[in-house]
Amino acid sequence: MPEFEYVVKDKEGKNLSGRKEAGNVNDIVGALRQQGYLIIRVTEVKPKMALFSQKGAKSGGKIKADELVVFSRQLATMVEAGVPLVQSLNILAEQVENANLQRIIMTVHDDVESGKNLSEALEKHKKVFSVLFVNMVKA
Repeated sequence: MPEFEYVVKDKEGKNLSGRKEAGNVNDIVGALRQQGYLIIRVTEVKPKMALFSQKGAKSGGKIKADELVVFSRQLATMVEAGVPLVQSLNILAEQVENANLQRIIMTVHDDVESGKNLSEALEKHKKVFSVLFVNMVKA
């Protein structure tokens, strides 16, 4: 289901903004109007799932599951294509948008470059890479 960003005014004239999933733009506009809001703007959020993003790092907060999925797919694609692991991690660190994920990838890169295997390097980041994820990499 698509996700939309919106800006509305409440009954007191205060601007509010947020994100919601809806079937289409008409659904979200209807739902927001039903809640008594005056619609200022509604735009669909486009997913960022390109294999290689050309954007620099944004200041990132929490690392989202879809960011890890994209990272995993891109890493697997590069390694399967014969790109060395250290070089693949370096490329991904340069391309990722989330600054926190970029920092973690660089740490993993440094650990792998210094001789650790990938699962050991990922294991150091338990808040990001689950035990299941690390064990799948180990296998």
